[in-house]
Amino acid sequence: MAAAPEMETIQAIAGAACEHSPRAGTYPLRAEVLTHAGVIRITIHDRFDTAAQVWRAMETSGATMTPYQRMDFLRAWHEPLGKSEGIELRIVEGRNETGQAMFIWPLGLCGGPGFRKLGWLGGKHANYGMGVYDRDGIGSVKPEDWRKLMAEAVRLGGGDAAVLLNQPETFEGFANPLAALRSFGSASACHAIDLGHDYNALMERLRSRSSRKKIRRNIRRLEETAGPVELRHAVTHADIIEALAALRAHKQQLDDSRADRHIFSDSTVIGFLTQAAMPHDDGSPSALEIHTLHAGDRIVATFGCAVSDKRAAGTFISFDLDEFAQSAPGEILIAMLLEHFCARGIETFDLGVGDAEYKRRWCHDKEPLFDSVVAASLRGRLLTAPVASLSLRLKALVKRSPRLLGMIHSLRGRLA
Repeated sequence: MAAAPEMETIQAIAGAACEHSPRAGTYPLRAEVLTHAGVIRITIHDRFDTAAQVWRAMETSGATMTPYQRMDFLRAWHEPLGKSEGIELRIVEGRNETGQAMFIWPLGLCGGPGFRKLGWLGGKHANYGMGVYDRDGIGSVKPEDWRKLMAEAVRLGGGDAAVLLNQPETFEGFANPLAALRSFGSASACHAIDLGHDYNALMERLRSRSSRKKIRRNIRRLEETAGPVELRHAVTHADIIEALAALRAHKQQLDDSRADRHIFSDSTVIGFLTQAAMPHDDGSPSALEIHTLHAGDRIVATFGCAVSDKRAAGTFISFDLDEFAQSAPGEILIAMLLEHFCARGIETFDLGVGDAEYKRRWCHDKEPLFDSVVAASLRGRLLTAPVASLSLRLKALVKRSPRLLGMIHSLRGRLA
């Protein structure tokens, strides 16, 4: 179990996250855009409340979206974390001439004078940036129309450009309409795997016989060392607090140059995860699932994921690197998670964006992502968009060069 001081810290953070700040006071802004599909009416919301009815209606009617674009997930993220980063809501609602909802773009406005840009809500905690779409309702919208719609949304929302990161080219067989706005490939891809419904067949496909034997051997070793090994879903408030305390403790074992060591020491991040994982009074699923690997009374690994009917999308993973490292608790955790999600009928499992050896070992498919930079004003064309494009290209260059990446990690460690 997590140490008492760490538990008290997490409980205090969780309590603070539940205190919602006062609502913004502006009314939605509206505009009309002439497209090949006729006039599309867009509305910009600066509050979740005014967008909630249409957003939830699209969620429940089978609209195409990733798990990260659920309103509950993004609301939990924005309350403690997005607000602390100065991100103002600019949720874009698009309707056709008959009033039918066509899409929702969950965007936020950030940056100072000359660099006011709109981007997907969720930041680094949402591995995919995408809209919420009615597949049938957008069929007659042409590629050039999407650029016009985005530019008008940016202008109406007070930005100079849209900087849209980590967008899937396709998602669950759906061609992302904003691929028409593609500027260049994202710095990293997402690592995923199609599960099927037969766990044993999946493991035979993913891992060699010797690797599967090693996992079973490590489970026995862990049982002998600490007690019965079990995968649990943290569903109560107490379970969530304990899981996040373990997550924090595991991340503190990392080298100081590792970014995730510092990300999960941030109280606003813990507040977001707490809110997102809390069960709803009406029985609807939480926006985030947290799973823990227990060995006796110890949590030796944790995993957080945003889950839809078809996909479990990983947001974080942690494991004990000190006492139980020889038993490879991270490997055991992922193996048990795959069995769990196969049994639930989940079709796709991913370990998120970014390259790592364990991701390549478990998730053999790379899902390509793209970035878009769309200027909406003269200042955006002359300043915001060029600077954003240069920054993204440099980021991609660094991530694709192990030498440069190593130098930056080394420098970060010295400055920390």
